[in-house]
Amino acid sequence: MDNYLERNRKMYFDYELYTPGRKFYNFTELIEALKNKRIIENLNYPKQRQEMLNKFWTKDTATASKEIASFTKHNYLRNSQNGNNK
Repeated sequence: MDNYLERNRKMYFDYELYTPGRKFYNFTELIEALKNKRIIENLNYPKQRQEMLNKFWTKDTATASKEIASFTKHNYLRNSQNGNNK
């Protein structure tokens, strides 16, 4: 997991801190956990999941792409008028 996070998928936050629950580090561990009903029943972390949603997705809007395009266009035009675009 460390290798994956460090070399392939850099995170903007501490993965271990913000992802609740047990972590499975290979397919065998995952399959064994799926076979164990007690483990599956204990994988629900509603409070921690809500905290994560509140931290990372509260500003999600249906117009995010439009807002980014408008912001980029506005700043590009302003910079090009000032001779700052290269």
